[in-house]
Amino acid sequence: MDVVTTSESIRLVQISDTHLEPEEGGTLLGMDTDRSLRYVLDLVRSDNARIDLLLATGDISTHGTPQAYQRFARYMQQFDAPVVWLPGNHDDNAVMTEHCGSPEAMAGHIVIGHWLIIMLDSTISRQVGGRVEQAELDRLAALAAHHADKHVLVACHHPPLSIDCEWIDPQRISNGEVFLDALLALPNVKLLICGHIHQHWETSYRGLPIMSTPSTCIQFKPLEEDFTLDEVSPGYRWFDLCADGTFRTGVSRVEGVEFSFDMNSGGY
Repeated sequence: MDVVTTSESIRLVQISDTHLEPEEGGTLLGMDTDRSLRYVLDLVRSDNARIDLLLATGDISTHGTPQAYQRFARYMQQFDAPVVWLPGNHDDNAVMTEHCGSPEAMAGHIVIGHWLIIMLDSTISRQVGGRVEQAELDRLAALAAHHADKHVLVACHHPPLSIDCEWIDPQRISNGEVFLDALLALPNVKLLICGHIHQHWETSYRGLPIMSTPSTCIQFKPLEEDFTLDEVSPGYRWFDLCADGTFRTGVSRVEGVEFSFDMNSGGY
């Protein structure tokens, strides 16, 4: 899908790990994930005078149910901008594709202005951890070459490197360095973004910026050996993707709202 814009920069909003339950009002570790998502989307609308693209980086549903994807698609209808999705380890890719609302949402890439956004599938069937298969690497290389005049943002669900959280690190992309080296071989790739880790994280690999976004529901506390929830609020990440290939980014969190969740939970 190509989107024509006259803007010098592209305002991209990333949300991730919404974990919608089969029914509205369902909870994940005590948090109503529909409620928290609605607050985050209200914040997105109040923060951004213009949105050019909204990107959801996986775990839309906790159980891969049609009802969850249908509700998420309805929530997205409040935005005039294109909305694109990619799968996470909790998602059912086939069900997600059937109920995403439009073929473009799961097309796997979008050209917008001076940028090409490529959404990769890092999931492994019935496993928590991730991997980027050769077919996805080949698709990435072909798209980047075909759009050699565009700057490239690559998105996937899992992080490719250690985030210094011992319990999460085994879930990272198992061939992460191979994946990152493949990105570095493409001169127009400018950054990589992911979800999965339910926290704000930024690093780089041989000069390539890599970053995640907070979840729209529960947050994982950074730098922990064992599963630990954080008391910080849900949020999202924004990007201004500039015509010259540079970018600006930041994270925004819901303020002034109390969210209930089970701080003593050992996981899910």
